Amino acid sequence: MEETKAESQPTSSGLGPAVYIAGRYARREELREVAQELLDRGFEVTSRWLFQDASIPGGHLTPEGRAAEIAQMDFEDVRRAEVCIAFTEPSKGPQGRGGRHAELGIALALGQRVLLVGPREHVFHCLEHVEQYDEWLHARRALEARMQVLSAA
Repeated sequence: MEETKAESQPTSSGLGPAVYIAGRYARREELREVAQELLDRGFEVTSRWLFQDASIPGGHLTPEGRAAEIAQMDFEDVRRAEVCIAFTEPSKGPQGRGGRHAELGIALALGQRVLLVGPREHVFHCLEHVEQYDEWLHARRALEARMQVLSAA
């Protein structure tokens, strides 16, 4: 896939687990800040869509175009992760196209740890092993606490 980088993806020391951040594309700037917090704490962030142009000009969703390339990139990035953090939306707010739901489904199928930040949006968010947090600070603390437990073992 040809990559057009809006800016280069930051790197991490790789001490923590690899994390995929799923969210509405319109929240990309906010989620870049989340990614930077994770990187600063030693996590790897696999979400390339945050750090390069992953837009789909004109909204053209065709299997032979840019949309398919972006989907493949996101699929690979979710597979490389150990944890998926999905930022959800309130029911009366903007919803976007829903790619974040597919990313969460991939993470669930792979048996990854899944953290929701925001309200539950559908039945898969109600699975017993899906962790739900109202805000990012609480989710980050839970992620760091698990990392400390694993590193102590």
